[in-house]
Amino acid sequence: MNWRRCSDAESRDSYNDLDVFNAKVFHYGSIRLIVEPCRSAHLKAMEVAKEAGALLSYDPNLREPLWPSKEEAKTQITSIWEKAEIIKVSDVELEFLTGSNKIDDETPMSLWHPNLKLLLVTLLLQVWNGVA
Repeated sequence: MNWRRCSDAESRDSYNDLDVFNAKVFHYGSIRLIVEPCRSAHLKAMEVAKEAGALLSYDPNLREPLWPSKEEAKTQITSIWEKAEIIKVSDVELEFLTGSNKIDDETPMSLWHPNLKLLLVTLLLQVWNGVA
């Protein structure tokens, strides 16, 4: 979704034409949380999808240069964390969110919440560095 599309979606009086009513899974990232009106449109789409019975799936897809600050990125990324039932994070995102560079069972489990059904951790940094 591009910024113009977000703006168009936010300006609607009704969200009835959002194509989420028949979805089994609504998958999203955090980039749409960076600016308004995209943020509000994104939050509304999540709400509509959940009310329609969709499973909420979240990949923060951290892109630090797009955010005004690391603090704002962490605040917005975690603002919708507890709504997701499936979350996929990379080792880079895991370290960003927890402050720990350990790849063990305990570190990702610190991100677990009661609504979560599945938490996946990919080893992106190790692959880039030729470790994996």
